[in-house]
Amino acid sequence: MGAAQCKGAGRRRSASRPLRKDSRNCVIQMADTTTVEPVTIGRPLRVTAMHTGVAAAVLAVAAGAFFEVRPPEAYGLCMACHGRDLVNWTLNAGLGTHLAVAPASLVFPVLTTIGVFGGALLAAVLRREFRWWMPERPVPSFAYGAIVMNCALIAGGCSIRLLLRSAAGETAGLMGFAGMVAGVVAGTYWLRWSASR
Repeated sequence: MGAAQCKGAGRRRSASRPLRKDSRNCVIQMADTTTVEPVTIGRPLRVTAMHTGVAAAVLAVAAGAFFEVRPPEAYGLCMACHGRDLVNWTLNAGLGTHLAVAPASLVFPVLTTIGVFGGALLAAVLRREFRWWMPERPVPSFAYGAIVMNCALIAGGCSIRLLLRSAAGETAGLMGFAGMVAGVVAGTYWLRWSASR
């Protein structure tokens, strides 16, 4: 059985036989040798910050319910607290120490630090954006990072946890949040002064 197609009705390509035209200027081709160009339907999936935030929130609630953490709302996404818990839990399990660990990490440590580092590395490698980079002053940069991490642990955690504790009216949370705001303002003025020199 043959297949005919007139001009303007689309395009078909023969896999083995040449095309010929009849009196109506239509293309005639055997159906068993005709291939149709593939059509792509839909768009590629694009993951946004909103999708990531919703997924992280659902996973956090599920983890809190699974490990029976109470209250789960007082534990944010913290690189300082989660890093401390990972190190302390590992030392407790390996050396038999009794270092402080948050309730969320009693059964198994929260792997936020490893997930953030591994995810960033994987994304950079897949997008061919990975580059080795050394700061201009590595020793002061390391010292600043250590000060920030220790001050975050003294204040009770990350900015998310400070906001949660401040919303609950806790004195330590309010003091920590005020200190964070003051540090941001002072750091901004210091950076502007350094850039103007």
